[in-house]
Amino acid sequence: MRRFSATMPSGDSCTVAEGCGSPADTVPPPRPVTAYAVSNTLAEPTASNAQRDAVAAVAGKLADGPTYAHGGVKRLLMMASNDSLESHMEREARQLVQTSRSHDGREGVQAFVQRRRPVFAGR
Repeated sequence: MRRFSATMPSGDSCTVAEGCGSPADTVPPPRPVTAYAVSNTLAEPTASNAQRDAVAAVAGKLADGPTYAHGGVKRLLMMASNDSLESHMEREARQLVQTSRSHDGREGVQAFVQRRRPVFAGR
């Protein structure tokens, strides 16, 4: 079994098997985009049918993708402006480890090795 390992700018290192830092240092699990948020966009009274169709197409494509990873990326982007470069790089490394441990992370690697399209479950 291969392990992902990373050395943080602080000098700490981690692998997929052992995790990073203490539980307080870990990145909270990402939240997937909710159907409620998408339905609010689709229900916007000023939206045209073409806009609604475009939003529905993008929402469907995103929903079929690695939603767990999408949530993690969104959380990192929201935190980026408040973090120093060093702390943000540590946060990114922790998120990468968390995502690689997820069902979708394992599915993505297996699909790549087997040369097939991944089937993500959002977990």
